Amino acid sequence: MNGDDLRQACREQGTVLIHLLVADCRTRFLDAAALLEWNTSGMPALSSLGVRTAVDTWPLAAAYSLLCERYIDAFYDPQRQLLPAPGDAPDERWMHYFMHRLKPALVADDAVVRNLLRVVGGLPCRSRDEAAQSLYQCCEEMTLPDCQPTWAPRAA
Repeated sequence: MNGDDLRQACREQGTVLIHLLVADCRTRFLDAAALLEWNTSGMPALSSLGVRTAVDTWPLAAAYSLLCERYIDAFYDPQRQLLPAPGDAPDERWMHYFMHRLKPALVADDAVVRNLLRVVGGLPCRSRDEAAQSLYQCCEEMTLPDCQPTWAPRAA
């Protein structure tokens, strides 16, 4: 599998992975609201988001594509396929990384949770486009799990 094949696999898995991310962000927000005993008229709509009401994943596609590209740039190594181990296929490694490293990091980020829920209509906002831009910027500037921050000195 070359880099272009991995990009295609990422696109094919995108809708499912975005739905899982939205569900985890929704759960985190609702858990925080319950902890604070904060209940507003918008909570039933947020509670049903992705359960009883559909989630439009298209506005999240740019941020998701950016994360895929950043992953490929940081972790894809075509030479790993020369002596493959079970579960070492690039698309399987991406899925594992997304589910176990990237998604938890995204859900732990307050700005990501709020902006993602604003983009999909789970939280009110003035402009979903501006929320999508803010989410994209968060994804662009975050340090990916298992990567050095961009400001860290490079190993000699």
